[in-house]
Amino acid sequence: MGKGPPPGARRARTLQGSFPYLGRLGNLATVTPTDRLRGHLEGLLLGALAASGPAHGYALIVTLRRRSGGEFDLPEGSVYPALHRLERAGLVESAWVTAATRRRRVYALTAAGNEALAAERLTWSRFASAVHGVLEPGVLL
Repeated sequence: MGKGPPPGARRARTLQGSFPYLGRLGNLATVTPTDRLRGHLEGLLLGALAASGPAHGYALIVTLRRRSGGEFDLPEGSVYPALHRLERAGLVESAWVTAATRRRRVYALTAAGNEALAAERLTWSRFASAVHGVLEPGVLL
């Protein structure tokens, strides 16, 4: 007999690591909007930049909060690393701007960012339609 956990226990741990909600499935009401954003933050930031035009990070946080009806109230610690990833990928560009004696990094979409946003909109539309088809009774795609 091996010394590790039984095979079923190992499988459950792997699934929970893959699906962040699994540990909370007993009460779906506890799944937060931030949990639901996993994997979508970069696309939302591209959309916020398209809606607002060039903006600094905190202005993007405000844009996301306002355009989501308060559902996406994100901490700076999530937004700035995502903006840096987008910049490294060439989807946004940034420049330091001084306004009212305060230096801020302002982000803007690049042409590649606009293309990525168009692809994200199409992907999201398909995904949302599929989820709607599963969750709503009587709706078939």
